[in-house]
Amino acid sequence: ALDNCDEDYEYYNSDLDEGNTKKCINYRAHITEWELSMIRCLKTSLRGDVPNQIPYELPDDEVRQINAAYYQRNKRKPLGQVIDESQDSYLLILDTIQRVSEEDLFDPHRFGWLAGKPFWPIVATNTCWHYEQHRTIFENAL
Repeated sequence: ALDNCDEDYEYYNSDLDEGNTKKCINYRAHITEWELSMIRCLKTSLRGDVPNQIPYELPDDEVRQINAAYYQRNKRKPLGQVIDESQDSYLLILDTIQRVSEEDLFDPHRFGWLAGKPFWPIVATNTCWHYEQHRTIFENAL
């Protein structure tokens, strides 16, 4: 569904369906930001450090603040750049997850800062569960 949002720049700027299309682009950038945050968190953890920002189980007000910052950072990006960054992020996720061990994802004691929880819910929260959360935005842009 994500690839159907990227018809062309003229469609993005047209008055025909500006609301749904802009939402689609904004949410695509939003999802990319959270994906990259998860990757940074995982890579920091694998180095043995505690991540500065953990994209999981955050209070609603903190999520709103982060989302507002992500929106400000991305709102003026050209459509092509948003699409490229989204595709690059997805490929980075695939590559990173293929390179980590099952222990890295599923062992509840692998990362001490997780206090007995495995890492995999952080991956799911910022990928498949997040995609499902915003699925209707993309479907409505079709």
